[in-house]
Amino acid sequence: MDRNSIRSQIQDILRDILDNQSIIINEKTTSTEVKGWDSLIHIQLIVAIENHFGMKFSSIEIIQAKNIKELVNIVYQKIM
Repeated sequence: MDRNSIRSQIQDILRDILDNQSIIINEKTTSTEVKGWDSLIHIQLIVAIENHFGMKFSSIEIIQAKNIKELVNIVYQKIM
């Protein structure tokens, strides 16, 4: 699985959580750029990503994931 595929899947997860199919993200996207993506949604996103990809984030990884690129990198490293 490549990084683009992971990003696309994260985008789908975020769309489902926020119930907004028009959300488009890129590697530089941060929570402040997506309407409704607050700290509670961030935790829901992390849990959904963990469930979807069958992996777990550490507390440090959750704190360090400040944009989509960092989320993608964490997932990529864990599943490869």
